[in-house]
Amino acid sequence: MGRCRPFYTNKESTYRCSHQLIFFDLSQAEHAAAFEGAAFCWEPLHSLHQYILAALEGGAFPVGVHPEARVHPSAVIEGQQVHIGAGAVVMPQATLEGPAIIGAGALVGQAAYVRTDVILSRGAGLGHASEAKNALFLEGAHAPISLTSEIASWGHG
Repeated sequence: MGRCRPFYTNKESTYRCSHQLIFFDLSQAEHAAAFEGAAFCWEPLHSLHQYILAALEGGAFPVGVHPEARVHPSAVIEGQQVHIGAGAVVMPQATLEGPAIIGAGALVGQAAYVRTDVILSRGAGLGHASEAKNALFLEGAHAPISLTSEIASWGHG
């Protein structure tokens, strides 16, 4: 365990380190503000709903589909609180429930299910028949996805 010592909360044990652990570099992250004040990398998930609503209402990520985004006609967007950025691709039979932010160049795969409180940052991807809820994908992060030439030719490449 090195310099880590046990830290107990609510009968669960975890380890808090006396030195700063770096899980990822947020210096260029468009959603770095979600991590402000967090001691652990999972803490922003507790306030993700409020963060997304503030970003949508504040105009940083305007509600609606950017003219340069490609949303397949069979995709379903439920609710009024969804942002789909420039160059984003939403494949056939995908379902998006707001509030959600689909960043520029992000990909929502065929039959994927974006449930409430999800951020797909720039270039992130949620793959075919995958599901995400209360999740923040940093830039370029992917959950089961395979960028085949077919997907690229449809508009993601």
